[in-house]
Amino acid sequence: MAKNCSLKKFFGINWESGNVSLLILLVTFSLSWMGVQTFILISSQERIVVCEAQKIKTAYMADSGLEYAKAVLAHDPSWQGSIQYDSEGMVVEIDVIRANDVTQITSRATMGNMKQCRVGELVLGEDGKYDLTGYRYVYD
Repeated sequence: MAKNCSLKKFFGINWESGNVSLLILLVTFSLSWMGVQTFILISSQERIVVCEAQKIKTAYMADSGLEYAKAVLAHDPSWQGSIQYDSEGMVVEIDVIRANDVTQITSRATMGNMKQCRVGELVLGEDGKYDLTGYRYVYD
């Protein structure tokens, strides 16, 4: 009889009055809350990674726009104007402006909400090739 009585008051909880159900409900709620918080944390980390990847891609595409314009100018030194091309959901706009002996190239890359802009200044060298004399980032 004494053994039966000790089971009813294990850890000071009266097992017959419904406290076990309350304890199980509390533990289940706590574990669910931790699971939801973990999911939110992982989701926000994933968004940060995607944003950084877009930032890097747009930076490289803006740089490639400068190189593309430089290659076009190597074949046609009199080329001036604008060109736009799409590549895998990314838009690159290139503007070429001549002012005296300096050719200014502006390359803008856009992917989603991320934008990058690069400006390069080229001068036609004595060997007939364009030399990059200035390069800068432009932030919107």
